[in-house]
Amino acid sequence: MDKVKITHNFHNTKFSILDYRVIGSNVIKMKNNDKYFHASTLIDHWYYESVVFKGVVCNRKPSTKVGYSITFEVPRDDQFRAYYNELQGQIGKGYDYKGVMLGFFGIKIQDDHRYYCNELNNIFLKHYAPELISEKTNYSPKDLRLLLMAWKYGQSQV
Repeated sequence: MDKVKITHNFHNTKFSILDYRVIGSNVIKMKNNDKYFHASTLIDHWYYESVVFKGVVCNRKPSTKVGYSITFEVPRDDQFRAYYNELQGQIGKGYDYKGVMLGFFGIKIQDDHRYYCNELNNIFLKHYAPELISEKTNYSPKDLRLLLMAWKYGQSQV
């Protein structure tokens, strides 16, 4: 069966002091004690991400520099099609400002019409590793990266 690569990217661009993104990215990095502040997914040369002021988009280039990636090869089967269709269905939805801000205080809010970057990546976990999803917390890029690494390397041990 044909396989498809799904790559989860973690971004660590250093913005100039004049760039409006410098504050948000630094707050996220400091809060999580991590150098990555954003996550995106790459499938078939298309980047899926939720971007401040734009919401969920699909582009040929990522919005910021990718610093680390985790790639999964999965069969292009019904499970992949269900995941891909759900991901495609999010394009055009807004950015989840409340989810990001309240997540810093441990408050989970889910708005099915708005997503921030890690919520978008949770769709992968929902379809491939549902046991890793917690409905009680918003994942940071660090949390997401560690969950994906644990799942990937845990699967290779089976």
